[in-house]
Amino acid sequence: MPLPHQTMRKVREILRLRWSEKLSLRDVATALAMPHATVALYERRAREAGLSWPLPDLDDDALEAMLFTPLQGTSAFDARAPSFEELG
Repeated sequence: MPLPHQTMRKVREILRLRWSEKLSLRDVATALAMPHATVALYERRAREAGLSWPLPDLDDDALEAMLFTPLQGTSAFDARAPSFEELG
């Protein structure tokens, strides 16, 4: 089961604290009461999306789309279980 997304307000705060205030992953995690691995994940997604601080003028839907758009050509339904015939 995938983890629920943080609110975009919280994601913006993660990026502000990391990139503008230069806080460590653990300091940001403590300030926002979340695991440091979650902070690292959102920062990585933002970097992979080509974002930097200050963030461009994006509404929450646009920011979420940039951070959580699936890779080209993949979806949750691409992986199917093999049939018993295929397993031999």
